[in-house]
Amino acid sequence: MPRPPASAFAIPSSPSESHTNTKINMAQAEVASRPVDETARWTYLDTIRKNPGPFTDPIAGTQEAIDQFDKIKVFGAGGLGCEILKNLAMSKFKDIHVIDMDIIDISNLNRQFLFRKSDVGKYKADVAAKFVMKRVKGVKITAHSCRIQDFDNDFYKQFQFVICGLDSIEARRWINAMLVSIAEEGEDADCLIPMIDGGTEGFKGQARVIVPSITSCIECQLDMHAPRAAVPLCTIASIPRQPEHCIEWAHVIAWEKERPFPQLDKDDPEHITWLYQKALARANEFNITDVNRLDGEGRDFGDEDATERIGDGGVDTNEGEG
Repeated sequence: MPRPPASAFAIPSSPSESHTNTKINMAQAEVASRPVDETARWTYLDTIRKNPGPFTDPIAGTQEAIDQFDKIKVFGAGGLGCEILKNLAMSKFKDIHVIDMDIIDISNLNRQFLFRKSDVGKYKADVAAKFVMKRVKGVKITAHSCRIQDFDNDFYKQFQFVICGLDSIEARRWINAMLVSIAEEGEDADCLIPMIDGGTEGFKGQARVIVPSITSCIECQLDMHAPRAAVPLCTIASIPRQPEHCIEWAHVIAWEKERPFPQLDKDDPEHITWLYQKALARANEFNITDVNRLDGEGRDFGDEDATERIGDGGVDTNEGEG
């Protein structure tokens, strides 16, 4: 005897329920077909942005002044970068460029809200740009999944200001030097590209505005930065950039995965040799040089002081700044 179709067992909806669903569908279709009123969309935001304070330049709140910032560069699409992209898109900025060479790691998903589990292994900049453009209509975000050093000063001259959500002092110093050189070589105020720099570490955060050749820059404030001991875990797992990243990978990821010995002993030459070989193989895979058994002062990694870099606490699983 043939089995009746599943629809035969379905509970029929009442006439009133069907009528309600029809009205909801009609209302949703009407809203979707309604043209977007740009003026109404930004009413509340414009009330804040165009309300001048006692020390504000009179032209600062005008639409003409706001339209001057038509191109913005965002460095970093991590924890801080995701928040920056969302806020810029929802603050009426319509032409945004974001650059980040990192790949999404599973450890990013607990705080970088533009990414989902299905995005693991993809470039952060690409995924973040697509997510924001899908949610905020009218904004254009151009993603660059590469190093900031891959572009010259002609590329950076096109932006009105840049925002940094980077996790590296070296990257900050590089873009700072680029903006200072553009300002020094330029002949008018258009060559002054302000930089808004920010960073987070746990529950702490900081932000500052740097105007090249006018205010103090990154180089002027290097003494304020303590030596960074932590390395973002996503950098170690996806795209290592320095010899230290390869060593941390061998210590944190390869060791936990293979467990060649019951417990890591930094005083055991055999253990250190195993770490060195794993780190060297990782470095060769990504064309990174200078992974050897000697530290910067020529001491063997077997020395107690030299092995501090592979001791506990060398990895920042919360990705630190950005």
